[in-house]
Amino acid sequence: MTWFWYVAQADELMLDVDSGRDGSVLGPTRIRLEAAIEGGELAIRDPIFLYKSATEGHYHVIIQLRSPMPQLRRYVWEMQLRSDLYRGRCNLMRGLADRPAPALLISPKPWPFFYRLWDARCDCLEKHSLSIMVKCPVAVKLRRSWAAEGFFGSLKPGRTVMELSSQEGPVSVGEFARSISNGTDSEELHPV
Repeated sequence: MTWFWYVAQADELMLDVDSGRDGSVLGPTRIRLEAAIEGGELAIRDPIFLYKSATEGHYHVIIQLRSPMPQLRRYVWEMQLRSDLYRGRCNLMRGLADRPAPALLISPKPWPFFYRLWDARCDCLEKHSLSIMVKCPVAVKLRRSWAAEGFFGSLKPGRTVMELSSQEGPVSVGEFARSISNGTDSEELHPV
């Protein structure tokens, strides 16, 4: 399969919008964008570009700004406009660390009628998970040794979490961690 890579430019907001819990996809983005425009907070060019992502029910939304915007401010706006929060936090971390190509979108097809060409393409066989990014020649070319950099630790599948909502006051880190790895409802935490 061929994948097309678009690296965000200084005058672009690149959103990866996932369907919400209520099934809505673009509604909240439209409401927030309208408020930002009406409030004079964002000046954008017409048109806005919408493309289906590789994941069913998800969209890539590209908004071209009338003028360049500082990188970190763009990432905050993307999150405000309901782009995927994990992607947004990773973009922020890459931006703060001054990593190359901190924000990009990868599409299974070139975007028709987009105002510029894609920046790169690859022939990886699967969607770009961290394990694929390490091996992808385009990811390595664009992001060098940081192609598959993780920022927030690895979530282990199948973990259960004990509810802590009834706890108040200090709890030791060890007790807090045990509540996650043991995950039993009968276990009580002992305040520090």
